[in-house]
Amino acid sequence: MKEFVVYIQYENHVKNNNDIERGHYEKVFIDDINLNLDSLERYYKRQGDRLHEAFTDFYAFWQSSLCQDVLQPRAVITFMPTRRLINVLNDQSPQEIETNLADTLEKSSTVALTVLTLGVAIDELFIKLRTRAKFIICLLVDTVSSLLLYEMHVRLRKLIGEIAESRFSLYPMYECYPGIGGQSLKLIPIILKLSNAERIIGVRVNEMTMMYPKKSECSIMLLGKEKAKMTIRPCAPCQGIDAFIIN
Repeated sequence: MKEFVVYIQYENHVKNNNDIERGHYEKVFIDDINLNLDSLERYYKRQGDRLHEAFTDFYAFWQSSLCQDVLQPRAVITFMPTRRLINVLNDQSPQEIETNLADTLEKSSTVALTVLTLGVAIDELFIKLRTRAKFIICLLVDTVSSLLLYEMHVRLRKLIGEIAESRFSLYPMYECYPGIGGQSLKLIPIILKLSNAERIIGVRVNEMTMMYPKKSECSIMLLGKEKAKMTIRPCAPCQGIDAFIIN
């Protein structure tokens, strides 16, 4: 995979005119994200020779420069005072904010807004594969791209925790994923705007609160003095249907 480029912003305190003053800006490269696709291969092998052969064709395609060159892994992390986010959220109705997020905000002093993406070229590749009737390869590229996005997020959580402790003497308390299960959708454009995601990594949101490029995610991580046990649910295949999709 190409190098995973992470842009890190540190926003200073809010000015009198409520604009955020630009702070320190860093660029970090992560180059050791590898996917283990053994479980995916085992699943397709159990489906018979035809589907296992399709997986073999997919794997060769995934490893090829044609596929790898379209991956553009990028992320932006924006650290800012929690009060800034609270001021923006005050304009939202309580029903639009996840309960656990609202309950934890006051305990937090700093937030880390994260936006990550695989870039627009992978979306264009999906279209080409569908028009050429390569449906199984398209499904598998879509699935493995989502797994890759998940692994990117895991690494970002680790990076945020390291920066929070070393720079602010703070620890992750809670993380909110807007859009999961249709919750907190109104937070997506707020995160993208506050982090300047469109300008920095090309991620935008439409009027239906859908992010573009499609292989994009965002989150809010609250940081505070209290250490909280945060777990990451493994991303695993659902085998209850005749396809391999993301859990």
